[in-house]
Amino acid sequence: MPKYVAFGGLLSSELGFDELPVADIGGEPDWSLRISSVAPPGSSGQPLGEDTVYGAVKVRSLTSGEGVRLAYDDTGTFDVAGDGRSITWYPPEGPRPEEAVRADVIGRVLAIAMHMQGVFTLHASAVAPRPGVGIALLAPKGFGKSTLAAALLRGGARLLSDDAAPVRVPAEGPALLSPGIHQVRLWGDSAERVGLGATSAEGRKVVVTTFDEEQVTRAPVAFDAAYVLRPTAPDPGAPPVERIRLGEIDGAMALVEQAKVGALLGGREGPAFFEMAMSVARRVPVYALAVMRDLSRLDDVAQTVLGWHGYPPHA
Repeated sequence: MPKYVAFGGLLSSELGFDELPVADIGGEPDWSLRISSVAPPGSSGQPLGEDTVYGAVKVRSLTSGEGVRLAYDDTGTFDVAGDGRSITWYPPEGPRPEEAVRADVIGRVLAIAMHMQGVFTLHASAVAPRPGVGIALLAPKGFGKSTLAAALLRGGARLLSDDAAPVRVPAEGPALLSPGIHQVRLWGDSAERVGLGATSAEGRKVVVTTFDEEQVTRAPVAFDAAYVLRPTAPDPGAPPVERIRLGEIDGAMALVEQAKVGALLGGREGPAFFEMAMSVARRVPVYALAVMRDLSRLDDVAQTVLGWHGYPPHA
């Protein structure tokens, strides 16, 4: 099966992924995706949680042996093995909505698989302000994290990922942010403001994929800071952005609230989520980031944040 580079690992898959670079290295895959030609086996597993994919489309999770089953309203069923390495897709009857399937795999399915391997995946946009260093912007949908990420790219940062940012905490050394999908979804006015062209439309948003190689980072970087966005009203007399350091407990709780698959794993994984979040918060400063909702101040916000992380690099 073809192998793809994704989220700091290798994905071997019977389903093609145009969004992912083909791996030019050998080695065992971290995850293997196979397509089943039969209906999913029956399951009497315990329900875990559910999440909204878009509109009225839902995904529901339940235990399946030692693993987890994800049942989507539109794209079928995915069984993720207990070690996270094996994924089986049971397509729905009728035409295969492969674009939506790829989005589901890249989104929640791989995030579940990574959780089972001890990787904490944030619902975040992530950029590298300078070589070897990354920051994550955490917020619910509509808070402007992709817009701020795009402004940071315009200011000289490199893109790590949008929507899903995996964090690995080794026994020694810094926590690491891994690269994900190099695309950004923006509202039209935000895309115009940051000077990024749109290659395709998705509802009222545009998907920006036109990044040069020097605008992206393809290797894991040290996790320098996490920012929890808190938009504020425009005020000409106030600074466009301010940050407040959170304590370890509050920082860990903020990370848990923005976990990519927290809604799907429910209370059963609550203690595991918190322990993983604490391991991150002990090594990575977590800040509340008060950001003025004023596109005319966006460049000022970006330059301030970049300056906090040593950009431009010292000569």
